[in-house]
Amino acid sequence: MSAASTGKSSGYRCEPANLVRDREDILSIWRGTLGNVASQAAKYDWFYIGSEAGSPVVSLLRHVATGRRVGVAAAGPRRATWNGRGVRVGVLVDLAVVPEHRSLFPALLLQRSLQQAVPGDLAALYGFPNPRAVPVFTRVGYSRALDVQRFVRVLRSGEYLRRHLPGWAAALLARPLDLMMTVWDAVRSPKRGTFKALWSTEVDPRVDDLWEVAPHGRGPILVRDTSFLRWRFDRMPGKAFRYLNVEAGEGRLTAWFACEDDGGSLVVRDFWTGGGYDAIDPAIVMLLLREASRAGCSAVSVEFGGSANIIRVFEAAGFSERSLRPFFSYFGPESTSPRDAAWYVTSADEDE
Repeated sequence: MSAASTGKSSGYRCEPANLVRDREDILSIWRGTLGNVASQAAKYDWFYIGSEAGSPVVSLLRHVATGRRVGVAAAGPRRATWNGRGVRVGVLVDLAVVPEHRSLFPALLLQRSLQQAVPGDLAALYGFPNPRAVPVFTRVGYSRALDVQRFVRVLRSGEYLRRHLPGWAAALLARPLDLMMTVWDAVRSPKRGTFKALWSTEVDPRVDDLWEVAPHGRGPILVRDTSFLRWRFDRMPGKAFRYLNVEAGEGRLTAWFACEDDGGSLVVRDFWTGGGYDAIDPAIVMLLLREASRAGCSAVSVEFGGSANIIRVFEAAGFSERSLRPFFSYFGPESTSPRDAAWYVTSADEDE
């Protein structure tokens, strides 16, 4: 990013941040605009100072008349593969402007300043804008690459029935409905083969071998190796994750799911299998469901954007779409989005 970018006659100027020197300025802008104040300092140390892929690109917005810093935006680096080569891409995070300066132009100026990192420091940028931010993304040259869909599979119906029925009716219907789902799963479930499931609270070192042998496609696809998983999940402050590791008959790791427990539901935050970017064995998905049921979970949810083949396997296992979010990408001033891009996106590709 250049030393400074100025919007002509705007009264604002963007300048690159020094992550150590400007820490308190950035945290002060976040206060009252982003998330939980108590967790912001810990997030800063984890995501901004301790990122395993290097320092984020951070732009500060200065109000020229007062000299006050009134906004900030960042692109957190992620290691990725794209057409067979290793690159770094940036996830857009933590756009914040203090209330008295909150208008369209400051947000546009911050976004454009981050784009100066492409294609020099970063090969691409991507983000998950909320509906209000979509016009900003479109205006500065981002394109909608895909939709990230959230799928849910109910394992125990009682909780969901109680939302719509009296307690006695929900209790009466839940057991036969759950029994029907169990029988239906047994009928349509593919052969279990020799897969074995093991839970762990730490990253399995065999993750690296699985990442190397499974196909990555054209990409961009974010690297899912032990270094990434340890940073993204094991070191993330304020969260607890566990891994469902799936072994083949000879003890070879053939899949893993990074999971979070959320009020009785099992939330799959990330996953990778021997099928790589474009396939997943249906037996592995059914094994995930069985393990979640044995753990007493009422439902399993997963967010994914990418291969239609993978989506079809989840749907065939009884997952249904509950929501979707647009996923936008930017590849530089000459191209808004390569036509051959084949993204593989989960909720782990965000910052939290």
